[in-house]
Amino acid sequence: MRYRINPDIVCTGICGKYLLIAARNQWDRLPYVQEINSQAYFCWKLLEETGDSRKMEALAAQEYGISPEEAGKAVRDFLGQLEKKGYIMAEVSRRPEGPGRDTLDDFR
Repeated sequence: MRYRINPDIVCTGICGKYLLIAARNQWDRLPYVQEINSQAYFCWKLLEETGDSRKMEALAAQEYGISPEEAGKAVRDFLGQLEKKGYIMAEVSRRPEGPGRDTLDDFR
């Protein structure tokens, strides 16, 4: 599955802390600052680079020396939390009507 980051969220590292920062127009839905740990920061950076959960799982397994199953569960759990809170959105692929049309990616 592919994910997109909410465009009103910024992730930054400051003094060994990793923070998700929401733009002011998101404050009614999200905390304006959310601290995340170093593993979550690693996954966030992968989200920025690829957005592909399968690639993220493989890279997390390699980075942390854990099984693909463990990495898969951890990444899926993290992505699920982010999606539920509104930090990211899953893309849904659908085929438009008519033969020979390309696949479009839309937000759920």
